[in-house]
Order: sequence, then structure tokens, then C-alpha cells
Amino acid sequence: MGTTNSGEIPKKIIHIGIDFFYAAIEIRDDPSLQGSPVAVGGAPTKKGVISSANYEAREAGVLPGMESSRGRQLCPKLFIILPETKKYEKESKKIRAIFYRFTDLVEPLSLDETYLDVSDSDHFKGDSAQIASEIRRVIGLEFRLTASAGIANNKFLARAANAWKKPKDQFLITPDMVNEFLIKLPVEMIWEMGKEIADKMAALNLKTCGDLQKLSLDELNSHFESKGQQLYNLSRGIDDRLVVPSKEVKSFSLEETFYGTTQSIDESEVVEKQSDEKTSPAETPVSEEENEEAQRMTKIYQSVFESFKEAKVILIELGEKKYNCSLTKCKLGENIVFTVANPDTYLSMKVMDGDQAVFRLVTGTGEIVAFESKLLDKRLPKLTLTFPLKESKEFIRSNERTFTNMSAKIIVKSSENPMVSDDISAMGAISNLSDTGCSFTTNVNLEKHFKVYLALIVAVKDAKKVFQIHGVIQRVKTIREDRTNYGIECDDGDKKIIKAIRKVVETLK
Repeated sequence: MGTTNSGEIPKKIIHIGIDFFYAAIEIRDDPSLQGSPVAVGGAPTKKGVISSANYEAREAGVLPGMESSRGRQLCPKLFIILPETKKYEKESKKIRAIFYRFTDLVEPLSLDETYLDVSDSDHFKGDSAQIASEIRRVIGLEFRLTASAGIANNKFLARAANAWKKPKDQFLITPDMVNEFLIKLPVEMIWEMGKEIADKMAALNLKTCGDLQKLSLDELNSHFESKGQQLYNLSRGIDDRLVVPSKEVKSFSLEETFYGTTQSIDESEVVEKQSDEKTSPAETPVSEEENEEAQRMTKIYQSVFESFKEAKVILIELGEKKYNCSLTKCKLGENIVFTVANPDTYLSMKVMDGDQAVFRLVTGTGEIVAFESKLLDKRLPKLTLTFPLKESKEFIRSNERTFTNMSAKIIVKSSENPMVSDDISAMGAISNLSDTGCSFTTNVNLEKHFKVYLALIVAVKDAKKVFQIHGVIQRVKTIREDRTNYGIECDDGDKKIIKAIRKVVETLK
């Protein structure tokens, strides 16, 4: 069992899958999400569908292919992030380049799944398990993502081996292990089986490949018609399909292998599920109002957390006094723990659980932002407070701002930003200027810590003056789906230019 074409030397096939690919990228790019249940998919309406979910979300019962509203019901603290297909495609292409370091026989299945034939590879003296391990190590090192791998002598077994040990692991099926492995392998592991065949198997009480092996080819043909031969072969580990080199991805849809289950799904199945599945009374869809509120709360959580993450100074007002604190524990949507620098008698005697508190945070861009909270527990020098949801209306700036609405061009050079493959340029508007930087709004998606250039033209009387300033993105705030505001801190050498621009703007006013 577990053979390829008769008489041929067994192949060495590796199936690589990136764990929770879409969700993992979002968490990697936004560390504040680490440890929280995260899913990538449509908005939590009746039509929204989960395409990827991390370990924490899956532990709560959230799975790819599930309606987003149902996912939010199962996990109220679930962060649902709208997918950015282009970003995932870009990352997938970069990861795929790693595979070609080991073999030219690379067949992508989707953005997160790939077959490799390493039968003729000389790496690690042809040891397929070591090759798989090295690929996973390099993916982790270069992309800060985890990958799983299955290794066997054909495609079916390699993919089944991968699903068997997900996530963050690999599994080798040697020829002498095939039969024992298949006897226990659930029939759901036979991909592309389809709902009709799955229903027939359930009706016949066929649960494992071992159960299928008990049926003759004639019996399988009788029950499953044209699929009989395929089921006969795969249940016995026979798969003659070759790894066909291709640069084209066959599917851009969902993570196909479900962690912790034996189920698989593609985009067409999701569409079918949405249109045909009946909702039981226990699964009453979340109302539009509840969905909107959940989305609003998610944005607030993320915005507040960003402020705390960027804070250089944290000041807590309790009653009549203010205290400098350091952040001890902060998790999205959960209570926050601080350590007070200098607790005093007033704090220990007068301040009580339930008292109102105000945070004042000084961010890296010199902005002071205030939030309201409530004291939950006092075990000095530590304080536990509610995660603040109400932002103070008053924003105090440590640097004076010159408010304007000047058009400017932002340029991101790939040579200065390793995460960028091509130069990026876009028009936008500068809303305010300080002595240290500016606030810039545009419709392109950029990331924190990107090095950027801003080019702007300021009209002075009958002449026009061209300015160019360099800086680093220190703050990212989504205004709406197609507009993002960036807080840009200028290089020290360009702060004089910023001051010159401010003088010109103030003169024009």
C-alpha cells in the first residue's frame, strides 16, 4: 500500500501548509492581537463568512466556512478582520520562493498550501523529513509565520499527514506505516469527496478508510458510481498523481484544512453552505444593530490598545491625585494591570474599588490622549482597571499644531523598506503640522515604521515653493475603509524644513 506507479521508486512528496495563514499574517503585523481570538472574513452579517481563524478562535468553536455572525456568537471577543487579498498573495509568493531553493517541482494548491516533490533533491542527502523541517524553520525565520508539513510517498498521504499533526508540526508516513495510518484515518480526509458522497458514507456507517477497505471495488462502484475506483485506491494509499510544477495558485479562498477537525472546505462549498443551510433556533442570527455595535467595539478596543502600546508616559488620575504608572498587563478587551511608581497614603486609604479613573497617555508622537476607566482592584503597587472604552473629547498636544489641508505626495521606496516589493506613491492631504512631524491622510495601506517621503508644493504670493520631507510612520489609524491617517515623525535633519513650512502656512493664514 501507499504506492505510486507500479515498478517505480517511491516518490518523496512534501505537503506544506501555513498555519492559520490569513489570521497569522494579521497577528504578525499587529502584535496587539497576540493571544486574542482572531478571524479573517466578511463582516458579521448573515452573508459574512470566516475564511481563517487562529488557535484561540478555533478553541472557542470558530472555524473557516462558518458565518461570521455565528463566530461572534460563539466567541463574543472575536476580532474579525476584513481580508486583504493582495497582501496575502504577496506574502504567499515570497514564501513560495523558499520552496524553489530545494526543488523545481512545486505545485501550489492555494495561497497557504503547496506540494513539493523532493525525490531528486540533494539537500540533507535527500532526507525529505529534514528538508521539510528546514523549510518550516526558514519560513519562521524570514516571515515570522509557522508552517506544518506532511511527508509521504504520494500526494494524498502527504496532505493527510499534514492535517494529522497541525499546527506547528510535521509528520512522516513511511511505507511500513501506511496501512496502520489508513485504518484509523477518517473518511473526511479524502478531499474533493463532496457532500453527496459524504452523506452516502454516513448512511453506510463508513467512518474510516479502514471501513472502506472492507468493501470490494464492485461494492464501491455500486454505492459511489464513478467515484468508486478513486475511493478504492485512496483508502489503500494508492495515488499516482504527479506534482505538476506551476506558478499559478488554484484557489485564493479559504484555509482548506481545519485545525482540530477532519473537515475540509473550498469556496464553492461555502457558497452552498450559506444558501442551503437552515438556521436552527439555537443559532438565531445576530441582528444588524448587534453586528454594528460589535464592529464599533472592536475598533475602539484596537484604537485604545494602540494608544497604550505607543505610550511613553502613563498618568492615572484617581480622585485628587495623579500617579505615574507602568503597564504590567494589557490584553485587548480585558482588564488592564498597572504598577504605580510611587504609591502614597492617599492611594492606599482614600481610593476605593469602583472609583472613576482617567488615563493620560503621552504617545511617541508627543500627543496626549485621555481615556476614562474604573478601578476594579487595588493591591499596591498594582492597580487593576477596566479596559477604557470612553475616549476623552479633549486632545492635548505637547507640540503646537498648525492645521492645514495641503495636498502632498507620499513615496515609499522599496530599497528602504524590506517589506515592500515595489515603490509606492500616492496623493493625500496633510491635516496638521508640528515641529516634529505631521498628520497625513491617504487611500493607500501602509504599515507602521515604514520610511516615507512627503513632497508638497506651497504657493507663496506669485511663486510656488517645493518641499520634501523624510520621516517614519509612527501611528496608523483607519478613518474608513478607503482612508487611513498616518502620524509621521520627521527625521531630525528635516525638522527645520517642517518649521519653514509651518511659517509659510501661518503667513498665508
